[in-house]
Amino acid sequence: MTERTRLASLDPLKLGETDLRRVTEAMHALMGEGDRYPRKMGRRDAIRRKCIDCSGGKIAEVRRCEAINCSLWPYRLGSNPYRERAND
Repeated sequence: MTERTRLASLDPLKLGETDLRRVTEAMHALMGEGDRYPRKMGRRDAIRRKCIDCSGGKIAEVRRCEAINCSLWPYRLGSNPYRERAND
């Protein structure tokens, strides 16, 4: 078991405030390693990642998503459908 997995498996409800803060800081330190977990992410990328996660990691399923009641559904393809396009 990796350190990140061990920390992620801890139940935050059973930790005291000090221990929770230490675990959170350790997770942030581990997530800061490499480019896999960027610290700052734009809205479009965050929505896209959430949709891919919700679709079981299958990008093709994002396009076929039928969860029209989801507030992110209009944005799932990586663009804002309500923004007016510039005239060419």
